[in-house]
Amino acid sequence: MKISKYLCALAIAGACSTSLSAATLSFNLVETGVNTVNLTVNGSISSLAGWTFVTSFQTQQSYIQPDRGAIISFGGGLADLYAKATVAPYSIGSSSSNFGGIRLSGDTVGFQAKQGGDSYLFLPKGYSAGTPINSSTVYDNENLSSLGLTSGTSYSWAAGPDIIQINVGPASGGGTSAVPEASTSLGLLGLAAGGILTRRRSKRAA
Repeated sequence: MKISKYLCALAIAGACSTSLSAATLSFNLVETGVNTVNLTVNGSISSLAGWTFVTSFQTQQSYIQPDRGAIISFGGGLADLYAKATVAPYSIGSSSSNFGGIRLSGDTVGFQAKQGGDSYLFLPKGYSAGTPINSSTVYDNENLSSLGLTSGTSYSWAAGPDIIQINVGPASGGGTSAVPEASTSLGLLGLAAGGILTRRRSKRAA
């Protein structure tokens, strides 16, 4: 009886997991042709708790700086800069070069894993938590290797309840795995608990 009650509680937790606010902001870099790399950014930030507002500013260009884990997609408007204590990984490559890209469309958004002891998050000015973010940049006359990046790698950072990801090239099992969102983990747990309860009831009926 105690086990059944425990599993029921897990199933209820899974069913209610949609109420959790965890979100993912993904930066995706893919070679789309000969010497052409596209950056697309999508997702959202559900909470700015833990981030400290620094300033609003106008960036002039999209860029990547691998050794600082820096990637920004310039959308043409002002950006709000936030900071928090840095956590590993601190880079997405060994190159210290600053590679400039050309804006295609969307918001100004970016992330820098390490600058001194801080990580930086760049969001559209006046960003409201939970608002979808979309941005696109192209790097002409470059490929992933020339940008100092390794295809098939993925990097992730926990940011409060959220996850920030940088994905390079096609998905690969050899990359740094992203931390599952809380809603995903509880949802799977709830499904598993529901399956166990169903099997227990079937055995009793038999």
